[in-house]
Amino acid sequence: MIDAVVQNGMKTFQFSEGCVKACVFQTEEGCQETSLVISPNKNLFSFKQQLKEIEGFYLHALESLNLSLDTAIFRRIFVSDITNQSNVLSKSFLYTDNKNTAVSVVQQPPLLSTKVILHAYHMSTPDGNPLQKKKVSFSNGGPHSNAVLVRQNRYGFLWTVNQAFESSNDNETVTNQTNKIFKSLRDLLRKNNATLESNTIRTWIYVRDIDQNYDQMVRKRKEIFTEEGMTEDTHYIASTGIEGRPLLKDSHISMDALSIFGIQKEQIEYINAFEYLNSTSDYGVTFERATKVLFGDRNHYYISGTASIDKKGDVLYPEDVIGQAERTLENIEALLKSAGASLDNMFFMNVYLRDPSDSLLVRSFLNQQSINIPYTIVHGSVCRPEWLIEIDGIAISTCENHGFEPLK
Repeated sequence: MIDAVVQNGMKTFQFSEGCVKACVFQTEEGCQETSLVISPNKNLFSFKQQLKEIEGFYLHALESLNLSLDTAIFRRIFVSDITNQSNVLSKSFLYTDNKNTAVSVVQQPPLLSTKVILHAYHMSTPDGNPLQKKKVSFSNGGPHSNAVLVRQNRYGFLWTVNQAFESSNDNETVTNQTNKIFKSLRDLLRKNNATLESNTIRTWIYVRDIDQNYDQMVRKRKEIFTEEGMTEDTHYIASTGIEGRPLLKDSHISMDALSIFGIQKEQIEYINAFEYLNSTSDYGVTFERATKVLFGDRNHYYISGTASIDKKGDVLYPEDVIGQAERTLENIEALLKSAGASLDNMFFMNVYLRDPSDSLLVRSFLNQQSINIPYTIVHGSVCRPEWLIEIDGIAISTCENHGFEPLK
């Protein structure tokens, strides 16, 4: 294992065994946050073999980082064929060990010749012990839904994953399922004296056949947000809306979300960079470009799905995936810079490609840009066909704002 200090308490780790990358952030007295991306070797033929190897690499990485499985907060497993692979996956501890870990599963085929890839997020005390966690029950969140509440000082981090509903009839629409998903999350939040408007920070929305179904989701989400008091004059929620298939065979849409309890409005900043990107409301969608959350010892930056767009909302570099990749990173850098951070503060990234054949080219480009943090590259079409690539992620920077409770 080779480690390198980046800055602001951030360390990146590249493991010699397998394709494992980790990033660790910790302030002097605060809790430790760890992000890992793990892929299997490409020469393994079956999904079962690849999954088994990921399990071993994961446990070895945790041991090397002095972490236990109990420190896991969230895992997302990207698979290539969810219908045929779900049975094998259901027997893996990566999925079944989810009593106090939010485990998301989505069909977004990993690129570069693997069938599965794992992203794991861990939080622990400075000496590596797990935080207080408990499973939270949805009254109606769909058959595979899972919710975990993590407590740290005054804050509660609610991770809700795999929210999806089976079609009740042949005429079930994306609109109906979008309504059900957001209603179930709203109901759960209200049970905890929280709301979408005040407490939900980030969503990931997976839409089957996005070229046909995205607009229905967008219209219904806007209607729901208006009911909750969220408009272009107030704020929205950082989000990624991308092609993806959920565990439920006949579901059109699924959602993962992060909500934070015990947070004050003054701790949340909504980020824009109008010299580079226009407002999302200009073309009728309702999400924030990025959201910053300030704690007493660190800042979190939740970067929404970002693509090659200019300040007028026009797509730049059509048919040129590298041109689009460069502009996408430039847009993310501009968003972070406007909030006092930079790409050096990135903790994790998802890279979505419309055309799988672009994967080698994009991986080479990212390596040339010295992107050393954990990141995934998966097949996921973006909501606008002209966009060949989209990137989202999370950044963390140090902060000393004694007006807010730290994560320690």
